Formats: sequence, C-alpha cells, structure tokens
Amino acid sequence: MDSMNATLPTTREHFENFDIHDGNEVVVKTSKILTRRVKGLLIFLLSTAVAAAVIVPSVVLTLPSNRSTTLSSTTPSNTTSESATSSITVYTTHTTTIAETSVTPTVTITTTTTIITTTTPNQETACTLSSFINGGFESGNYLGWTRGGGRRISMLSSQVKPQDFLPGGSFYDANIASTQSSIVINGLDPILQNLMANIVQNGTRSLQIGDAARTGDLSVVSQSISNYFCDNIFFAWLAVFEDGNHNSEESSLIVVELKDLTQGDTPINKRYTASSDTAGVDPGFLSATVSGRKYYYTPSWRVENLNLGVNRRGHSFSLNIAVADCSQSGHLG
Repeated sequence: MDSMNATLPTTREHFENFDIHDGNEVVVKTSKILTRRVKGLLIFLLSTAVAAAVIVPSVVLTLPSNRSTTLSSTTPSNTTSESATSSITVYTTHTTTIAETSVTPTVTITTTTTIITTTTPNQETACTLSSFINGGFESGNYLGWTRGGGRRISMLSSQVKPQDFLPGGSFYDANIASTQSSIVINGLDPILQNLMANIVQNGTRSLQIGDAARTGDLSVVSQSISNYFCDNIFFAWLAVFEDGNHNSEESSLIVVELKDLTQGDTPINKRYTASSDTAGVDPGFLSATVSGRKYYYTPSWRVENLNLGVNRRGHSFSLNIAVADCSQSGHLG
C-alpha cells in the first residue's frame, strides 16, 4: 500500500469533441505526435474553428457546401498542473475521405490538410444528421455525455472495463461520477506548464477527466451514436499522469476506446499506464521530473482516426474515455 507521503502519480486527460452541421467548412484540430488523432471526443476529437464538434473543448464543425473540408492542425500553449489529473479531448468530424494528412512532432507548428468528400447527396444528408452531441463542450455543460465513476482500489489495470463504471455498471458510484470530471477553459497544465500544449485545443472549453485526489477512484465519460453514416470518426486527447513506481497492473491508468456496437468489436482500444517499468507508456509519451516527482505526458494533442469504409458505415458506436488512480489509492490518476 502506498503511504500518504509516497510520490503521487497523477493522471489527467483533456477530452474534446465536435459536431458537424451543414455549412461552408470544417476546421479540425489535429495533434502533432505519433499516431494521428483529430479533434472531434473524450476524449477524445475534432474541433471546428467555425464551430466545435468525443472525448474536450468544443467547437462547431460545418460540412462544406462544395463537399470540401479543411482540417487545420494547431497545437495549443503548453500546460502544467500541480496535481496531474488526466484530461482528454475528442473531436468528431463528418467528412469522407482524407486525401492528405499532415502530422508533425512539434507543438509549435500548425499544419493544414484538405479533405475531399465524395459522398452522394443521400449519404451526405445522413452524415449531417448523425453527429455527436456537444462534442466541443462549448455549451459549458455535459449535454449528450454520460459520466461515470467508482472505486478502483485493488483492481488490476487489465481488469478495468469502462462500462463497469457507467450507470448500471457493477462499480458505478454516482458521487464519484459527478465530482471527478470538469469542464475547463484555456490554460496550461498546473505542473508541466509549457512542456505541454494548451488544455483546450480549439474553442474555449474542454472536458478534463480525473481529479487531483488520492482516493483510488476511476472516472469515465461516454457517448453513443446510432446509424453513423460519415466515412471517418476523428478524436484527439491530451494526457499527463504521475509515475508511482508501481508495475503496470497497479499504476494509474488511461483507457481510450471506440466501440463498434453493431459489429461487436473495438477498432480503437488503447491503454496507457504510468508504470515503473514503462511497459504501458508508448514512445508518444515523454517524461519529466518536477519537484522530485516523475510524470509521463503527451506534449501535444494526439489524434485518433477510424476510417469506417463500407463495412462500418451506418453502424452504431460508443466512445469511452477512462482515467484511474493507482490501485493502491496513494497516487493520482
């Protein structure tokens, strides 16, 4: 068991999602690290410069009349936070095929990508109607999203299933669910400051999942969508958590998953742990020591992209983002 004086690993994720509606253009924020992820939901996805669109800040995305969509990738200011909670931003876009995509490993460069849509009028109409609700959180509330949470104590990382902590799940706790996620505004992470991007990728708000308490709790946000007829789902997230010198099964944990409810599989399923052996942290994460505490973090927003193709178009999906303290309750997640 961790003592109260033990190093406190903190996990924090910012999640943002954006919806797309009829309009002239769609601006999508993309991350500059490793895997592609576009803002749209945490947490998370696409953010619209004009408007925001699953799992962080909100922006409204609009579908271009000429079926041409512009994606602009911008890295927000670096962020730091005294207590490293996890924050994820997710964005969803309703574009078809991406002709070209640009990803850079730096946080200071802005790239632009043009998306050419090839949908038929009927498909385009269906795509416009099948959108995530309040994807960018610009409404300042949790409309469209389901918040969950519960105690993670003694549960191994491999045993954690986000759905078990949602309403109706075996570990759901309404009090934890309502207190361990929050909508935040532009700013830096309290601990890592300029080492990280702005906690809001686009717009003025994002959803932060997890808090700074050392309680052994888990927090999760989720949104499901039916009959999704767009060709892609994009989402982006930003995260930081503290190394508590545990192994992967006991460390603070981040889970990012997009489930295809119609097909019964999980095309995007990622887990990251702040473990002493770094077994759960991929090369996209960097490490830094602040005031004697070691943290793992993503320096810029990470973008995920699911190309639906003909086999998944029209299916129902569920986006789930979970953040957990270490299993011994002495370190933050």
